[in-house]
Amino acid sequence: MTRRGSLAYYLAAWICGCFFMSVAICLKDPLALVGANIALAARFIYFYFFALMLGAAPTLLGALLLRRAMIIVGRTRAALWMITGALITAGLIVIVGGWARSSLGALHSRAYPAEFVFALTGGLVFASAEGWWLAIPVGAATAFILYRIDRAFAPQSRPSDQAAIVAGSQS
Repeated sequence: MTRRGSLAYYLAAWICGCFFMSVAICLKDPLALVGANIALAARFIYFYFFALMLGAAPTLLGALLLRRAMIIVGRTRAALWMITGALITAGLIVIVGGWARSSLGALHSRAYPAEFVFALTGGLVFASAEGWWLAIPVGAATAFILYRIDRAFAPQSRPSDQAAIVAGSQS
């Protein structure tokens, strides 16, 4: 494992973030839930497959921003992680996804920069088309998972260190 659980942190951000967004997109349409059958499962697998491909770069960027923000403000409360995660995810979808959507519409379809922009921000473009408000619960749920992973790999103080601190404060 890497130092401070970075591999687990970013892998969970990618897998869980894309999973939560796929669930949100599938559950967004209430008519799709009527008569839940194999079609709903196929729709979910379809969205999740493309979310893993197109959402890798944006999800990793969001996880990096979340981790840096939590280092600045402190890693103490899950609610703070969830609020910050929701804001970062919604911000990425609104700002970057909206910019990429307008850029892709303005560029010629055979232009290389358009393909590059879509490759890096394709998940954000799709999510902004589905509704930016989906990012709020998705970002909060993903941030909670990342909070738990960060706490699991945070350096723990050993009992011998605490005994030395207590002994030092008594003298």
